[in-house]
Amino acid sequence: MGLAEVVRIEEATDKILELTRDKVHKPVMVGVYGVPNHGKTYFTLQFMREAETKGKLVAYSNGPEDLRFFSRANYYLVNFPLSNPTSIFNLTSATRQLKGQIGRGYDLHIAVVNPRMHNIDMDACKALYDLVVLNPDSKVKLPRPL
Repeated sequence: MGLAEVVRIEEATDKILELTRDKVHKPVMVGVYGVPNHGKTYFTLQFMREAETKGKLVAYSNGPEDLRFFSRANYYLVNFPLSNPTSIFNLTSATRQLKGQIGRGYDLHIAVVNPRMHNIDMDACKALYDLVVLNPDSKVKLPRPL
């Protein structure tokens, strides 16, 4: 695998559809990784909206423990909050867990990063993931009132 392409969040849906257009099995499994508050959920919801306008059904879960398999979905995104997005352990562990659940691994590993929030080693991210999505406008979420 070569170095991943880095795209802005606005370009990510088209890039994912391009990277996966030759996949014959459904759903296309996508692992979405990132440090908290970097925009994983925002990215996932944006992808869902944009892909649906192109006729694609998208399902998602917040972590592998919430995985429910939807056979009609074209894409299934699984969000993984990480403290260290450049650790290979995260991807191998996630893949091993998914193979145990559905018999195959992820088709794409995507990192969602805000380079303004944390000092992230972009070269390490490009070497580790299939796609790096920049989200420089993500914000720290405020706690919800009780």
